[in-house]
Parts: sequence; structure tokens; C-alpha cells
Amino acid sequence: MKISSNLITAVLTIVLGALLIIFKGFILNIAMTIVGVGLIVWAVIDALDKKWTPAIIKGVAGVLLIVLGWLITGIILYVLAGLLLVYAVYQIYLLVTAKKKKWELFVQPVLFALIAILFFLQGFGWAFVVAGIILVIQGILALIACFK
Repeated sequence: MKISSNLITAVLTIVLGALLIIFKGFILNIAMTIVGVGLIVWAVIDALDKKWTPAIIKGVAGVLLIVLGWLITGIILYVLAGLLLVYAVYQIYLLVTAKKKKWELFVQPVLFALIAILFFLQGFGWAFVVAGIILVIQGILALIACFK
């Protein structure tokens, strides 16, 4: 069986939803730390290759992500929510203006819009749990669509 990008996306959506349910908002801090450590490792590799400028930039960025990840996380969450909401509205617009209208095609953009709104309400821990549940449902629907 050939693994399609839709199948991979569906599985990753389910995993992301589960992580949001389990770790709530803390998942973003974990992600920032992982990216920070990755940048520091990449900086060391660049330094070993005597690429000093990229090594310094990546090293400083990695340290800043680890140290200030909590601050950056809030900003990134609002940016992500805004982009997700714009994408959802655009997808709904495309579906409304399309000649063929199927209700099941509206599920994904409406779920994206709900997730974006919940991310704007990030101060509430339940927003991450609800967003996780929505992502798991969306992933399951996408997984079912892969096997139709």
C-alpha cells in the first residue's frame, strides 16, 4: 500500500490532537525547547565546519528559544490562531462559491475556525483540550476519507 500525504496528515493531526489533550498549553513550551536544542546542535555542527556566522546565529537563537520560549510561545500562538482563522475563512469562501456544494467539505474549515478561536482564548486551559478533541475528530474523519 502506498502511503499518501493525506494518510500521513491524518495520523499527524490525530497525534497533535492527542498531545494537546495530554499536555494542554505546555506542549508549546516543549516544542520550543526541542527546536532550541536542535538549533544549538546545528550551531555546533556549523562551528565544527568552521561556518562561524551561521553557528553564532543558530546558537543564539537556540538559547533564546530555550530561555524565552514561554514569551515567544504566547506570541506564536496568536500568530498561529490568526493564520488558521484566515485560512479557514478562505476555505469556507471557496466552498461557498464553488458550483458543487457538499456538506462534508465544510467540516475541516469550520473545525479550523473553531481551533483558531480557541487558541485566541489561550488563557483557558480547556481551550487546548477542546482544540485537541477537535483535531482528533478531524484526523479520524481524514483517516476515514483516505480509505474510501
